[in-house]
Amino acid sequence: MRFPNLGARALARVGTPGAASHAGGQAAIDLEATRRYEEGGYRAMLDPCLALPEPVPRRQLFVDISGLIQRDARTGIQRVVRNLTRALAEIDLPGWRVEPVYVHQQHFVYARRFTTADWQLPALALGDEPIRAETGDVFFTADLALLPIAQMEAPLQRLRAGGVAVHFVLHDLIPLTHPQFYQGEVDPRFARWLEIVLAEADGVWCVSAAVLDDLRAYLRRHPPARRDGGPRLGWFHLGANLPAWQATTAQPGHWETLGLSGVTRRSRCFLMVGTLEPRKGHGQVLDAFEALWRVGDDVCLVIIGKVGWNVRPVVDRLRSHPEAGRRLAWFENAADNVLCQAYGTAHALIAASYTEGFGLPLIEAAQHGLPIIARDIPVFREVAGEHAYYFDAADGAALAAAIRAWLALEAEGRAPVSRGLPYLSWAESARRVAQAILPRTE
Repeated sequence: MRFPNLGARALARVGTPGAASHAGGQAAIDLEATRRYEEGGYRAMLDPCLALPEPVPRRQLFVDISGLIQRDARTGIQRVVRNLTRALAEIDLPGWRVEPVYVHQQHFVYARRFTTADWQLPALALGDEPIRAETGDVFFTADLALLPIAQMEAPLQRLRAGGVAVHFVLHDLIPLTHPQFYQGEVDPRFARWLEIVLAEADGVWCVSAAVLDDLRAYLRRHPPARRDGGPRLGWFHLGANLPAWQATTAQPGHWETLGLSGVTRRSRCFLMVGTLEPRKGHGQVLDAFEALWRVGDDVCLVIIGKVGWNVRPVVDRLRSHPEAGRRLAWFENAADNVLCQAYGTAHALIAASYTEGFGLPLIEAAQHGLPIIARDIPVFREVAGEHAYYFDAADGAALAAAIRAWLALEAEGRAPVSRGLPYLSWAESARRVAQAILPRTE
């Protein structure tokens, strides 16, 4: 089934929402699109060939995107929220309609303006009015809304009092368990966020079994003061979808595509992916490659990631390094096609994080068949299993030795291969979330 204007108009991306208002005036109302939305929700909008469901979905799954709307860096958690929200809207959930929402002045409102723009849907001219919650509805968020959480506390209490189940995703406990990677002390914003989550949630779902272990250990030391014993706990894995335009033409050795000029066809190129922050290990990796270069090893390093926090010394080294543009390249604002080109050109991924909640670059590397060299931490073992080479290095010299050991295994054809590493699509990840949080409809 087709209807006028689907996908032909994309509203301008909105910023932080103001007062709830009608979207009229931005574009002409698409009556057929509006009808399909009202009868079938966003799933009918995202698939114009979908036969409208019978009966009309009568329960709502509110997916909170308050943090995403406030600030979308398009990395890390924002990527998770964006992908998981859309996947939930696209999969078949009989009896349910998915409604992205955000908090505004201590009330949750429908995020229709943001969603129709972000998903390039027709201008429905639907306003961001307050949500209409009923008993049996479900609230879910994978967002880390550190600032909006203060506004969310009261409406979350009202939702639960009205019979709406509340579920949160926990990406990690690093701000509490490893404060040395932040400001040297526990982040009070995160502590307050977790306090509200543990007080108000019916369920907390971790992005890995490793994070669930961390949460259970934390709760043994800090049990929530609740008569019901606290929220249900569980875990699921995040999804990863290979872009349809993946770098199929990229070949190892095409260094010019990565801005490297000081390498040979026999060089080995290593890739790091992730925001520059202390826990990611960029400083130690750079130490290791400087050690390798000093003794004449024919290797190069490509780093893809935005500047995070507390990494000024590493940033200064990268920007003024004598090997920059020769055997060292840093892409601070790489587009997805550049990322895919790097995955297709490099010889191995280095995942040097000291702690993580999941480890999406490991999966992205496996999708491209790129070997993985990973620090030996529990979550990397959980995600990659036997499909990675693991190291335990206290300094750059030890990591350089580990890289040499991997190079020797590669030369002998005995290095672990990433192909075959199991992973979920975002649709599969969304289905696991839905199975955990949604009660069955009659």
